[in-house]
Amino acid sequence: MISNRLHDDLLQDFKEQKSIIKEQIQIFDPLASSLRKPAAYRLVNKSILIFFEVLCYLLFLTTLAFIWLLPHVFPFSIALQALNFSISISDLQQLSESQLAGIGIYFLATLIAIQFFIMARLVRKIRLKNSVLNVAGKHIKTLVGQHLKRKAAIESIEQRHFNEIPSLANPSAPYVNEVPNPGFEEESQ
Repeated sequence: MISNRLHDDLLQDFKEQKSIIKEQIQIFDPLASSLRKPAAYRLVNKSILIFFEVLCYLLFLTTLAFIWLLPHVFPFSIALQALNFSISISDLQQLSESQLAGIGIYFLATLIAIQFFIMARLVRKIRLKNSVLNVAGKHIKTLVGQHLKRKAAIESIEQRHFNEIPSLANPSAPYVNEVPNPGFEEESQ
């Protein structure tokens, strides 16, 4: 009697494993195939991202150097000679157009420098996320391979013991102990 329950529990566990493996393969296989990229494509993509990250940082530094050297460059030096940085808001109306242009140039250069820095940080984040996705793709590929091996083992067990395993193809079939046995019922009456 105990062995029949154990047999039924093992059969039920076998059926559940088969359905779980099938569901997990259906979930992971498209994900693994979408995350897989050829190594050359990843290398080129990573190289391009590194190039743009370095370029943005260099442009950021160049813009800061431009701001620092601005008073020493000929066309801007004339407009910025009389510019005093201790100007209050009420004094802005008294400034000449060349002084206002100088303030505008400083403001725009600072804004451009900040934007280059933000772009460099965003490109870095994209590059790091791509490397994380690459690692995830490798692990999911391994996981799918393990699931496919388990599915093959389940199918080989099912084929070997096809006659002994009752209604494995139909998961809604009753347990072995729930199926009436006509020979047993005649003896008990």
